[in-house]
Amino acid sequence: MYMPSKERLVGYTVSKKVAKAVDRNKIKRRLRAIFRAEQIRLKEGFYLLVAKQTSSAADFSKLRDDVKRSLSFFYI
Repeated sequence: MYMPSKERLVGYTVSKKVAKAVDRNKIKRRLRAIFRAEQIRLKEGFYLLVAKQTSSAADFSKLRDDVKRSLSFFYI
C-alpha cells in the first residue's frame, strides 16, 4: 500500500497466522533490508508492506524479487 507523504516512511505487517514469532521477526528483518536497498529509487510517501503466509517459506532472493516487483510501480 502507498500513500503520498512529504517523507519516505515504511510499515511492516506480519500476521500471527504467518508463523511463530521467530519467523515473523526474520521476515520483518528481511523486508527492512530489502526496503533499505530500494528506498533511494522510490517516491516520497508512506509504504505498508504486508507479508503473506508464503513469506515464511520463501528464501531471501524470492522475497526480494516479490517486493521489488511490488514496489516497481512507485519508482521515480
